[in-house]
Amino acid sequence: MFSGWVPRCRNSKTKRKGCCEDVTFTELLEFVVGEVEKGNPLDPHLTPMHEHCHPCTNSYNFVGRMENFTKDANHVFQELNSRILSNISFGDFQKESKIFAVKDYVHRLFRHKVWINRCLPMYDSMLRTWKALQIRGILDNRVQLPFSRQEAEHVSRFSFMNAALNALEKSTDPVQIRKAKSEAVVEAFSSVPRDLLLKIKELVRPDCLLFGYKLEPSEIFESGKQLKSRKKYFVSLDEKEYKKYFGGDPSKLPSARLNALSGMMHI
Repeated sequence: MFSGWVPRCRNSKTKRKGCCEDVTFTELLEFVVGEVEKGNPLDPHLTPMHEHCHPCTNSYNFVGRMENFTKDANHVFQELNSRILSNISFGDFQKESKIFAVKDYVHRLFRHKVWINRCLPMYDSMLRTWKALQIRGILDNRVQLPFSRQEAEHVSRFSFMNAALNALEKSTDPVQIRKAKSEAVVEAFSSVPRDLLLKIKELVRPDCLLFGYKLEPSEIFESGKQLKSRKKYFVSLDEKEYKKYFGGDPSKLPSARLNALSGMMHI
């Protein structure tokens, strides 16, 4: 559910037509629960895994888990034992997939730059992209965006791409990267009301039972109590910057918050 955090323009609280950058994680979960209760189909990014793999109708010889992806993928490669795969290095595959992800995010940002700039300053759009790559475990969260708010308005696609790829080269600590991914999940769930968490729990119950996950992991269901530090992953555009960029009084809008990652199609 977290990785499928996508903008829902119909629920956006900003008055700027076509903008949906202020949709929160809680609002997305509310949307999902509401659609399920109405019997409406969901976007595939938001549906439970068992609805994709149909375990009751398909017979599987092997079930992998994302947290053991490297180990499980290597096992599959070894079992296949074919000439086509004999020269493939999984380490190379991991590196290439991360490079592809960086290029995809950067190209997406600049491909939609004109549309995005109607809703956000370029700096905030770049920061969203940077944070998304950190949350996905591609960039180390200690490597900061190397452009100031003033510089961002003049940064080219080429310069931003080089900065992101340089950051990727510095992201060599897998322990820190996994820690950051976990922290981001906890931070996102920390603002979700308990009654909504319980509804989501029922939605993913089959997945938890099938794949051996806890129904009420303490890091999620007690995240509101545990999260004492300032927010690190979901930053916002403050009212001063909002007023400077868009004009007018942001306090008159139903919502002035602009969550740094809610405008990304994928996390």
